[in-house]
Amino acid sequence: MNRTEGPAAYIVTVSFVDGDGEEVDDGIATTEEIAPGDAVTVRALGSGEVAAGTKCRTGEVERYVP
Repeated sequence: MNRTEGPAAYIVTVSFVDGDGEEVDDGIATTEEIAPGDAVTVRALGSGEVAAGTKCRTGEVERYVP
């Protein structure tokens, strides 16, 4: 969700973790410009396939003002 007063785009790094919490891959997700107060759902892409039941852990979030 864009909680700022102006439009922004985001780059989010994620870790894919197995059932034991061990990282098995990493990836990124990006957004187009998001209006203030709006939220979007994005799909994070890693470098390979991971097992069923793998979860995503949010890492760094970078905000860009267009």
